[in-house]
Amino acid sequence: MTLIAVAGTHGGRHEKPWFHWGSDWWNEAERRGAQRAAVDRRRWGGEIDGIFGENENWIIGGEYLWDFIVHSCNPSETVIVAHSHGGTVVGEAICGKMKVKALITLGTPVRRDTRLALGMMAEAAEAWTHIYSPSDWWQLLGGIGDGHFSLRRKMRHAHRNIRVKGLSHADLHSVKAWKKNGWWDLVFGEAAPAVIPDGERKGIGYGPRSDHYLASPPCPWRWRSGCRQGNL
Repeated sequence: MTLIAVAGTHGGRHEKPWFHWGSDWWNEAERRGAQRAAVDRRRWGGEIDGIFGENENWIIGGEYLWDFIVHSCNPSETVIVAHSHGGTVVGEAICGKMKVKALITLGTPVRRDTRLALGMMAEAAEAWTHIYSPSDWWQLLGGIGDGHFSLRRKMRHAHRNIRVKGLSHADLHSVKAWKKNGWWDLVFGEAAPAVIPDGERKGIGYGPRSDHYLASPPCPWRWRSGCRQGNL
């Protein structure tokens, strides 16, 4: 199993970023059996995005991530852990293009301009778990700029939502929180069944898929492809 960690906005500004090889989080992951990819990857810049509807940094980051997975990993054996808007970058990379073993999003903002991709992410992963905290105000602030401010924290289309009290935005990727809450089981356990909760995931088709990736770069779901108007 290959593990990929994707940072959120300004994630690389910390002295010891959690998603870098050699961090406490990565050391714990490797101690438990996680495999690195053969080479490190070019990461997205982590700049603030989504304010004026361009979302260019997320698109470029998704292209980097797509290219990296296709050329260095087996998608069906890949687990992605993404913090904050790193989950938005993952959406740019995998939706409609590949299927990974598992996806775990940590405090990823629920935005109107990315709702179609979020709906498609359930198809792009065998198991998608979204973890959020009522104490995480940065998740809500990350929704500003799409023309709609919402208090929603749950991902409607995720296979599983986990609500945990008392954790800040940064706490969601702390080794302490992962050990205490047993989240490593989401990485190393069997993929969760794609159970559709009552009243959720309406209006999205979920057919079986055998392909793990397609030989073409990501197609942004917004106006570039017409998906912003719902033309999937």
